[in-house]
Amino acid sequence: SEISTHLEDAVDQPDNVLIRPTTSTNVDGITNCVNAAYTHYVHRMDTPPGPLLDDYKRAVSERQTFVAINRRDGV
Repeated sequence: SEISTHLEDAVDQPDNVLIRPTTSTNVDGITNCVNAAYTHYVHRMDTPPGPLLDDYKRAVSERQTFVAINRRDGV
């Protein structure tokens, strides 16, 4: 998947990774990442996994949150 490719690149070349505070423009990307990571568990559980229920817009606006950005391609 696209996410695992970016993670492999980050591990192979850690200088390409920038960790920075999130902004409201990151909410869609965070939500997409969480959905990609947890959606496949829904059929195994009685309720969706907790991360699928979280309000990332609220988390970004109310808490100190961070994103990891691949400097090479901005993802």
